[in-house]
Amino acid sequence: MNELPGTWLWVTGIASVFLSLFFVAMCGLLVVAIKQVAALTEKVNDLVPQVKSLVEKVDQIASSTRSTVDNVGGHAKGIATSVDQISTIFAQRFEQFAPVLGLLFTGAKVLKLIREVRGEKVKRVKVKNPGP
Repeated sequence: MNELPGTWLWVTGIASVFLSLFFVAMCGLLVVAIKQVAALTEKVNDLVPQVKSLVEKVDQIASSTRSTVDNVGGHAKGIATSVDQISTIFAQRFEQFAPVLGLLFTGAKVLKLIREVRGEKVKRVKVKNPGP
């Protein structure tokens, strides 16, 4: 049979000792981590009631905001409807008086032309240039 070299046995022994020490250290770190998580769990459990109260307050604010938006939206819709109705009425009234206004402006221009033809001085309004 083939014998194992002595150095191989020493290397394997040293590696197994280091692996055993590493395993023990990892178990110790695991215990420390479990204690830290337990402490954090207690802190989180202490914060749960505060978070619940904040959630309730946010829900109240959201419902209040929703009702305010609905209320304002209804008023805005009512105002928009009123403005639309007023503009429609104004447009209808303007359509009724538009021919009369057109006739008056045309008559004024005709009178101005007649005066110019007769040689009468037409009163002109000078507009001052406000300048820069």
